[in-house]
Amino acid sequence: MPYYGATEYSPKSIASWISRYTREGFEGLKPRRRSDKGESGKIPRDVRERIIQLR
Repeated sequence: MPYYGATEYSPKSIASWISRYTREGFEGLKPRRRSDKGESGKIPRDVRERIIQLR
């Protein structure tokens, strides 16, 4: 695995990882799928649904 040098993480990120590890163990640290994957972040869901209804 290539080494790209030291990386800095924010205290908020570290606290989040500790919290997830405390609650879920190692499984809590594995990458998760985004809940909004495949959805536009610019148009709220309710507005998009209303637009589709009006077509």
